[in-house]
Amino acid sequence: LGSNFWGTLYSQRVRIATGHAPEALPVLKGLAVENPEHAEVLYALSLAYAAVGRQEDARTTLQAAIDAVPDRHPWMTWLRDRWKQAFHQQGVQ
Repeated sequence: LGSNFWGTLYSQRVRIATGHAPEALPVLKGLAVENPEHAEVLYALSLAYAAVGRQEDARTTLQAAIDAVPDRHPWMTWLRDRWKQAFHQQGVQ
């Protein structure tokens, strides 16, 4: 994955955080099609779904992000634990 991938991903996270989730949603869907098991893409997509009120899609996508993190990954297990907590709290954070 090149720097363009990461730049695109994180620019969409900024869009979501600044209230522009509807614009981020199609971009993140495209990234998810190209990278269907990329946990960070799936997590960002779940945030976008939650921001536009698509809670069931948000929960399903968040679960996919959690499932995409390999066991004992050196740093993503920390993220996975945070995502699991958000999932169990019924909201996507």
